Amino acid sequence: MSDFLENMNESHDAMDNIAAISQRNNQLAAKKKQLEVFKEQAKIDKSRANIENQRLEIEKKRLAAEEAEREYRRQQDQQVKQLRNLLADSMSHLDLLARKFPA
Repeated sequence: MSDFLENMNESHDAMDNIAAISQRNNQLAAKKKQLEVFKEQAKIDKSRANIENQRLEIEKKRLAAEEAEREYRRQQDQQVKQLRNLLADSMSHLDLLARKFPA
């Protein structure tokens, strides 16, 4: 009877060990799946960050283009003012010449 009980205990211990191994395998498989999900999420996050960086670069270029446009317009306005002043001076000189040398 003692041998029978001893064999039963050994069988029970072996089954417990098999159950523990199975449980660890299941946990390992779940961790692997979780790792794959994390890797995929990391890829998505990296892609989003890349897209955001591209968007920021585009925005920087847009702002630089706007600044260049404002500078161009400012220079144009300055040139127009200079031309108006030159034209006004020329007209003034012509009026003086017309008074000095009437037709």
